[in-house]
Amino acid sequence: MTNPPFVNRPNIPAIFERVPRGLRRQLAVRLLLSAFKGSHDQWIEFNEDGKAYVDLRDLEARNVFLKRCFEPDFFTMALAILSDGGTFFDCGANFGLCTFGLLPVIKGDRLACHLFEANHDLIRYLKTSSAPFPTTRIEVTEGCLSDRPGVSRFHIHRDSPGKSHVTAGGASVQKISYWMIIWIRTGSMLLIF
Repeated sequence: MTNPPFVNRPNIPAIFERVPRGLRRQLAVRLLLSAFKGSHDQWIEFNEDGKAYVDLRDLEARNVFLKRCFEPDFFTMALAILSDGGTFFDCGANFGLCTFGLLPVIKGDRLACHLFEANHDLIRYLKTSSAPFPTTRIEVTEGCLSDRPGVSRFHIHRDSPGKSHVTAGGASVQKISYWMIIWIRTGSMLLIF
């Protein structure tokens, strides 16, 4: 998958296809990101069929990009539970690697996905990654999860969004999405935190 056409920047994954495997390192990606300012938003491929739009400034996203692999044991378990379809909850979705690694394997409209992410900066990545799946019900919800309404404080790591977390000293106040508890009591689904 290519980067969105409205964005004029180098395709770092395409550059890395020509780089010998032994030279594919975190430092090499960081050097390319420094050389090509604004090129951090990229489509990456992982686990053969998985694709996601990520920010390569994030350490974990770079790691998945370089290894082309993300949590293979999770997908073995998820396929055993959801092979006939169902509902998948990705709580604390980050870049949605669980969801967008699972969707190519479970085809079409047999799977409904609900992605919850408290970091506002990651919502656009989740929505962009959802675009290649127009027949799948994918709902992206910004906010934290709890069994009661309210707000929570959230600390956002700008350089590594995957390290963002709920904490009493967090500067960002996030609305709590509590309707999810209703979904848990109905139907068959896989809930991932």
